[in-house]
Order: sequence, then structure tokens, then C-alpha cells
Amino acid sequence: MRSMKALTLATLLAAGSLAHAAAPAARPSAAAPSIKHLKATMDLLAAMQIEKMLNSVAGASGYSTPAQRNAVYAKIAKIPPAQIHARLSTPIAKLVSIETAQEMTKFYTTPYGKKVIHSTYNSGPSIGGGQAPAASPAELKDMKRPELVKAQKDLAAVDDMIRHEVFLLLQAISKAK
Repeated sequence: MRSMKALTLATLLAAGSLAHAAAPAARPSAAAPSIKHLKATMDLLAAMQIEKMLNSVAGASGYSTPAQRNAVYAKIAKIPPAQIHARLSTPIAKLVSIETAQEMTKFYTTPYGKKVIHSTYNSGPSIGGGQAPAASPAELKDMKRPELVKAQKDLAAVDDMIRHEVFLLLQAISKAK
């Protein structure tokens, strides 16, 4: 009897952990984003040069042959960056608040923010993280603003989900004729 209870309890725990593992990640916003929110997200994606992340994800994907990888790169090259931003704006707007999108867009359009983006995509392998470019005292002061600190934390918290959305777009592009 005791072993039956233990077996039942183990089964319930296993089923509960499987159900929890299969549950989708909670998204900050379940409602459809507004036009203003979509615009702010598209501006953020443009400032982040998200099309370069798409190329980075394609490069890290395991293709059977170099020809397959080159075919995907060719498909990506045919898509204008604005279309990539538009296609990613809805799913990413569900991950990023309008305030975060606006604040990070403002940051990425500064001279220092542009250096950060450049080093992100042009500093070699991304494993282990790259080093941030040197900032001037004025840039350091600006980066300590509470709004920017919060926005950076919020964006970092959803980075894996953003990369997942980029991967899903890559899959759609790869399958397109």
C-alpha cells in the first residue's frame, strides 16, 4: 500500500513537472499591441539592426552543407531590413513594453549606442559575451539614468525570447520558395 502511494505521488509529480516544462513562457503583454507600440518596436528593431542578428542566427544554425547555409543567406539578403523589422515587430512588441522600446531606441541611436551595436555584431564570436566599447564620462553618466537602467534590464530579460522570435523568422524565410 505504501509503495502504491509513493508510485502515485511520483507519477503526479512527474506529470506536473512535464506540464510545467511544456507550458509556454509567460509574455509581458498578452493583448494585441497598439499602433504606437508597434511603431516604437519597429524603431527599436531598426536601431538594434536586428537584421544582423538574423544573419548571426543563420550562421549559428546547423546546416548540413555550406550550400544550404549560402542559400539561406541569399534569401535573407533579398529581404529589405524594413520588412524584417515589420515581420518581427508584432511578436517582439508582446515581449517589450513601449517605454523600454522607446528608451532603448534612444540609447541605440546615440554615438555610444551605435558603438555598442557595432561591437555586438562585429567583435568576433559571441560565446562568452563581448566587451563593451569604452564610454566617455558623459556617456557613463547618461547610462546611469534610472529609465535607461530599467530598460536595459527589461530588454536583457527577454533577450532569449527575442532570439527565439528571430529564429522562427529564419525558419519561415528558409522554408519560403
